[in-house]
Amino acid sequence: MITMSDSDKKQMRIYNPVTGKYYDVRQRSSKYGQKGQITGLWSASRKKE
Repeated sequence: MITMSDSDKKQMRIYNPVTGKYYDVRQRSSKYGQKGQITGLWSASRKKE
């Protein structure tokens, strides 16, 4: 399942129902990897006060 995060509509993530975790997906290709690759666990951006 691919969902859109609430804070950033352009940020994509993949949900794994077995582990209950979300994974971050690369948005564009670069010399470091191709678009669509899983880059690691997804974490929400925290605003500093």
